[in-house]
Amino acid sequence: MYTKAVTRHVLNGTTTCSYFATIHLEACKVLADIVHDIGQRGYLGKVNMDRNATPELTESTHGSLADTTSFIEYIATKHNSLLTPVITPRFVPRSIVHHPDSDVHVSCSTSSALMTGLAALSNTHTLPIQSHLSENAKEIEWVQALHPDCSSYAEVYDRHGLLNDRTYMAHCIWCTHDERSLMKNRGTSMIHCPNSNFSLSSGVLNVRQLLNEGVKVGLGTDVSAGYSTSMLDAIRHAVIASKVTALTSPTHQPLTYAEAFHLATVGSAACLGLHDVVGNFVPGKELDMLVVDLGSINSAVDIHDHDDCSSRFQKFLFLGDDRNIVHVYVRGRQLVHLVQTNGTGSIK
Repeated sequence: MYTKAVTRHVLNGTTTCSYFATIHLEACKVLADIVHDIGQRGYLGKVNMDRNATPELTESTHGSLADTTSFIEYIATKHNSLLTPVITPRFVPRSIVHHPDSDVHVSCSTSSALMTGLAALSNTHTLPIQSHLSENAKEIEWVQALHPDCSSYAEVYDRHGLLNDRTYMAHCIWCTHDERSLMKNRGTSMIHCPNSNFSLSSGVLNVRQLLNEGVKVGLGTDVSAGYSTSMLDAIRHAVIASKVTALTSPTHQPLTYAEAFHLATVGSAACLGLHDVVGNFVPGKELDMLVVDLGSINSAVDIHDHDDCSSRFQKFLFLGDDRNIVHVYVRGRQLVHLVQTNGTGSIK
């Protein structure tokens, strides 16, 4: 499964991927091996959850921290700077636990002791942190019930040392002004996952507001809540989500296609702490890039002689897919070659 997943991401043109894996140490090691062998730039998260789940999915606090430490050490044995372990408290995404008086399935799945221990690991090894935040209203209500001493969902993370400039949080749809200010002050990033948000009717994130407030924003897919692994899909849905916001707020300025592309590249690189490494072609950065052919076999894109560069670029963003991605490079190494004779992708 992991081989298929990583291969699909690469064939879709994703040079850098942050993986929210599982609680299982050995499976996470397999994922690390596969990302290493394929050559993708990978942020790899062994999930931590020690409460409010079924027995087979509930770790002990000590065991979760021990396995996370083992995973960090295992990544180090790969001697591959393209691989980065990510501290990954599952905390409050949807799970199989049903919240009372709600149709939303959520699981407040990380205890205070585990969160504190994970923050210590992050600080000891200077590691990034990823999780979910304020994805839906019922989720927020339950967090407040579990942590009445905290004024907000974001404050729960902050009190346990999990909000800093290495942290990136998916969704953040319902964050209050105070939460957004807190995250900005901590340097924490928000990852917009519009396909997932539409698919689960979670809400619509006001990205323009975040940008105006100076919050770091990137784009994500949140598979399988989102149904596509393609960042092109994330770009398209980000534009649509912004237009939806404009329907109910006449003064709202929707995102342009160029801004959405920026969020997927330079913006997301900044969220991962890679602002000086990848994201564009500024001299001195590493060469992560795609080679695109709009006229490839069975392509959904029609091009004409009068199409200028801007028109062709927009056609790729809104109509292109893996059939148009001829080569994928990570740190100058070619990972993908599209076999033009049959239109299938292969990993080199």
